[in-house]
Amino acid sequence: LCRENYSELLTILLRHNFLLIDRYLKEGNRAGANALNEIERATHYFNENYAENIRIEEYAKSLHISPCWFIRRFKEIVKVTPMQYILSLRMANAKTLLETKNYNVAETANAVGYDDPLYFSRLFKKYVGVSPSEYKRSAYGVQTP
Repeated sequence: LCRENYSELLTILLRHNFLLIDRYLKEGNRAGANALNEIERATHYFNENYAENIRIEEYAKSLHISPCWFIRRFKEIVKVTPMQYILSLRMANAKTLLETKNYNVAETANAVGYDDPLYFSRLFKKYVGVSPSEYKRSAYGVQTP
């Protein structure tokens, strides 16, 4: 036997749960849209300023958001950390410069944001698989003995 107004109470509780779920989904989508907007702005900023000394914590704080939140959301959406994203931009542009410009390794390193050509060369080799000078030679079709 059910207590008095049992079915009405169940209906009210069920409706209450549906309203909570609806509110959560709407607020979650809004929060997701805000995160997506922040990440889009960040990728645009990184694309325009990859050669500058970008500090992720300072960037996040300048937007009044937590660096941890920013890094976590960036990785969720872009699938790499902000620094990995910036590194990929730098390496892609370094490859382009080595293929199309008459820059030496030091000039290329400086153009993509590295003051130390040796550090740049190590990163480039790790990322691309060959040193910048080897890459440049292969881009120009020069055979090494």
